[in-house]
Amino acid sequence: MSIFGFPALAAAADMASIVNGVLLAVSMAALLAAWFVGLARPGGVQRAPRIPENSSALPLAAVLFGAVACSMFADMGVERIWYHFHPGAQPGSIINFDSGLALLATIPQLIGLVTILAGDALVFKSVGQHLGLVLRRLPGGAAVGLVGAVIIIPPLFLLSAIVEKVYQNVHFQHPAEHPLLRALGEGPGPLVQGAIIIGACLIAPLWEEIVFRGHIQTLLKRMLEWLAPQLGLRPHRPLANGLAILMTSALFMLMHQGWEWPVIFVLAVCLGYAYERTGNLWVSITLHAAFNTVSTVLFLVGTGSR
Repeated sequence: MSIFGFPALAAAADMASIVNGVLLAVSMAALLAAWFVGLARPGGVQRAPRIPENSSALPLAAVLFGAVACSMFADMGVERIWYHFHPGAQPGSIINFDSGLALLATIPQLIGLVTILAGDALVFKSVGQHLGLVLRRLPGGAAVGLVGAVIIIPPLFLLSAIVEKVYQNVHFQHPAEHPLLRALGEGPGPLVQGAIIIGACLIAPLWEEIVFRGHIQTLLKRMLEWLAPQLGLRPHRPLANGLAILMTSALFMLMHQGWEWPVIFVLAVCLGYAYERTGNLWVSITLHAAFNTVSTVLFLVGTGSR
C-alpha cells in the first residue's frame, strides 16, 4: 500500500506553481546527484543468485502463495468480525469507517508478514535463498535507503503534480486522497490514528517489499533465466533483471487505484532497481517507508484534521 497526498495538497495550496518550481529544481539536483554517485549508471554488484542455481524455487513460491492466502483470509475474517459488531452497516461500507480502515490496514498484512517470514525460515534449509533480509544488513540498508529517498522522492512528487495537471486538463475526476489519508484527515481518535500510521508507514512497506521485491521479483527473475535456454536463447542476467523489475512493478501498480498508477509504477521501478542494485531488501523497505511517511506528513501538514 503506497499512499500519497500531494494532489490534494497541491490543489489546496495557493502557491502551487512555486511548490512545483522548487520540486523541479530539487528533482534535477537529485537526479544529477544520482548520476554522479553512480546510481543511475548500468551495472551493479556481482553477487550469488538469490536462489542458488542447484535449488528449486518451488518451496519459495509455495511460501509466497501461502502467505498471500493467509493475508486474504485474514482480510475476510476482519471484515466478518467488524460487521458482526456493526450489524447496521451496509456491505462494503467498512472502508468508510475509521476503525474498519485501521483494522484492514494492519491485521491482514501483519498476519501475512508473520506467515511469510515463518515460511521463509522453514524452507531455508532446502532452498538456501539469499533475499537480503538478514538483520545484520539492516543498518547499512536503512542508510542507503534514506539516501535513495532523498534522491527519488522529489521527482516522484513532481511527477504526481504533473499527472494531476493532466487529469485536470482532461477533466478526469478522482478521489482527492488515498482512503487512509482521508481517514487521518478526519481526525480519528489517537488509537485509530496510530494504527493507520503504523499500518501505512511500517507494516505495509515491510509486507509489500517482502512479497513483491523479495519473492515475486526474485521468482520472476529465476523463471526468466530458466526460460531463456528453453527457447534456445543465451541467458542474459541484466535483461532478466530488467524484465523482472518491470513485470513486478506492473503487478504492484495493479494493486492500487487506477488514478495512482503513473506514480506507483515509477515508484515500483525505483524500488525494484534499488533491490537489484544492492541485493539488500532493507534498502527498498526503507525507500517505501520513507515515501509513505513523507506523503502522510505532507498531507497532514497541508490539510490538517477536518
